[in-house]
Order: sequence, then structure tokens, then C-alpha cells
Amino acid sequence: MREGGIRHRRSFVLTIAVAAGTAVLLAVLLAPDGSARGAGSKSRILFDHEVAAPDYNVMSMKADGSGEKPLTQDPADEWGPSMSPNGKKIVFVAQRDADGNNEIATINADGSNFRQLTNTPAGVYNEYPTYSANGKKIIFDSDVDGDQDVWVMDANGDDQRNLTNNDAAGDCCAAASPRGRKIVFESDRDGDYEIYTTSQSGRNIHQVTRNDVTDGEPAWFPSGKRLVFERQFPNDDEIVTTNLKGKRLHRLTRNDVSDSEASVSPNGRKVAWVSLSDGDLEIWVMRADGKRQRQLTFNDTADEFPHWTP
Repeated sequence: MREGGIRHRRSFVLTIAVAAGTAVLLAVLLAPDGSARGAGSKSRILFDHEVAAPDYNVMSMKADGSGEKPLTQDPADEWGPSMSPNGKKIVFVAQRDADGNNEIATINADGSNFRQLTNTPAGVYNEYPTYSANGKKIIFDSDVDGDQDVWVMDANGDDQRNLTNNDAAGDCCAAASPRGRKIVFESDRDGDYEIYTTSQSGRNIHQVTRNDVTDGEPAWFPSGKRLVFERQFPNDDEIVTTNLKGKRLHRLTRNDVSDSEASVSPNGRKVAWVSLSDGDLEIWVMRADGKRQRQLTFNDTADEFPHWTP
């Protein structure tokens, strides 16, 4: 799952396939009314679809898997989409620059108005972008300083700052809580990848999971009281939930293949995730208790990184 001690998306996907056979962050992370985002009957699922290896496009579909449509169709690799809280912007990873780097970019919700926000030297990875709770910040991870850290910037790309700034560990895959008061991320600072939370400033770091296996790619439930993430089991990765103390763990998937990249619907009732159950990476959905699992995409190439829209 890691490449040279640093997590990168392409090496992670390959490993799954094989397994199958703190600078200061201002209080603007708070939602405008201090509340969690509610459910929306028109919520869709963003994801990325492999057009021709290794190139992906950003896609959108209805929550039942119908109505697939491409939002990007550039020959460059584009993946990992996440929508702003107001539903107007999508942030994702794009390789459109001359160096072919993984850079953070945005488009409008209809796919128009591409804008690259980061511009780093060749060989730098900028990945896993998500919006803050009020949409004024973008949280992402980057190894521009030599190791992988969680970074934050304004939604227009200004004021890029290293949030975790830990030279001894790799930190990645961060997301702000629904009310913006905490940030969850994964880190190998204790020797293997575990789930952590931190305050808006990158201080007050709290370790959520403690074990000898890999825990990664955490996401919030809308209540802000529970997390969903992937955990390494002896033969594969599975989707698990926990509270913020690392207690009351509940395993949602029990498959013979790897399950990963979970995302919770705005009303907290469903979880979308990626599974190798049909032989390649596809998007699935289930109830938040793990019941009624259903496949949404049926393609001959990979579909990954589902993210619910508001």
C-alpha cells in the first residue's frame, strides 16, 4: 500500500489488485451555521473511471448507479473527486501540466472551468483533496517538502500551508469533520498506518486506532461522532467503523477480496465503497450497518474513489 514509505494512489491500487488472487488552520473550517450538513434527496456519487490504463476521468452517477456521466474527458489522468459543500465546485487530482505531476485542480459541478491550484516541481505528489466544512479551504496531502504531510490552502489555491509538518512520518488522506472542528487523517508515526484526529491548527493530535495492522482512508459520518475506514485483515482489507476513541468497532464488509475507499452519504444512512468482488475495482453501496450490499458500477475497467455530493 505504500511506495518508499509514502502512500501514493497508483501503488495502492496495484497492491489491492494483487491482494485479490501544522501551520495554523483558521476557524473557517466551521460550517456557516456550526451544524453538520444534512441529507439531500438529489445526492449523487462522484467517482473516477479508468478509460485506458493509466488514465482516469472524473464521473458522476445517481445514488442507485444510474445516470453515469463524465465530468472530465481530458487525456490526462484525473481522479479522486470531492464536491464543495454548496455543490458548485469539484476538487480532484489532475495530471494536465507539462511535468505530468499529480496536481490539485477544480472544476464547476458541470465539468466546466478547469483551474489548477497547485504547481509543484516534477516528481511531487499532491493528492486526496477535500473541502473544509464551509468550503473556504481545501485539505490535501503533498510530499513537496520531502515527506508526505497534510496541507491546507484557500479554495482558490492561495495560502498553501503544511498542517502536520512531521518529518518522521507520512501523513495523508485527511478530511475535516462535518462541523469543521477536527481533521481526521492517517499516519505511520507509530510504525504502521493508524487513524488520527487533530484540531484545526494541526495540534492536539489524538490517536484513534492502535494495532499492528494498517488502518487507512478515514471518512466522517455526518454526526461527527463516528468514522469509517479500511482495515487490513490477514487476507484482504475490509470496511470498519469506530467512534472517535477507537472503541465500538463494527466491521461492515466480510469478503474474500479487498474493500476500500469508503464514503458516507449526507444523511448517514448509506456507505459507498470500492470492492474487487466482481474481479475488478467497482463502486458498491450498503446500509451504514453493512447490510443490503449492492454493486453500482459494472465496467470492464476500474471505478474508484466514490464521494457523495451534498
